[in-house]
Amino acid sequence: MRAALQDGCLVSRSLDGDRVGLLQGSDRLRTLAAGDAGEGGQEKRAGKEPGGTHDRHYSTRMRFFSEEEANETLAVVAPLVERLVAARERFVREGQRLAEVRGKVSGNGGGLDPENVQQAQGAVEEVAGEIGLLVADLETAGVQVKDLDRGLVDFPARHPESGDLVLLCWHLGEDKVAYWHGLDEGFAGRKPLPF
Repeated sequence: MRAALQDGCLVSRSLDGDRVGLLQGSDRLRTLAAGDAGEGGQEKRAGKEPGGTHDRHYSTRMRFFSEEEANETLAVVAPLVERLVAARERFVREGQRLAEVRGKVSGNGGGLDPENVQQAQGAVEEVAGEIGLLVADLETAGVQVKDLDRGLVDFPARHPESGDLVLLCWHLGEDKVAYWHGLDEGFAGRKPLPF
């Protein structure tokens, strides 16, 4: 999905055309997304093994990471998350600027240059599009984006003892993926790795 601004709100749009461009231009992400695909796209591992895939009920493939794989993936993920957090900060700033311009318009609009309105609107839409593309890149790598402000992402995994679906948790500023939590526990329920 692509983020865009509509009536002052962030909305999603299809990324189908952009996703092709992302995959063509990003060999490292394609490699991560393929994860365990062998020759001809055949899966080497599936099911509950770390690094395997799992068919979700809405026919999307989910990659599972081991702790080691998640930490190796940080070489690609961390710079994307850093750019995502910076884009989110710009989105907030540009959104405030747009709100100020709109406030003048809702007053009497006196002395307001229409080009300023278009420029503010364009800046917000541009950074919203950048955010959408960064989120798509992270999802292509198999990562779930949880908090744009904090730079919080989760790596789906299987608990080695129970086989339950869990999330390996990392946020911008941490040296490595060092925590995990259950699906219903969230960030507050983080526990140190190893399991």
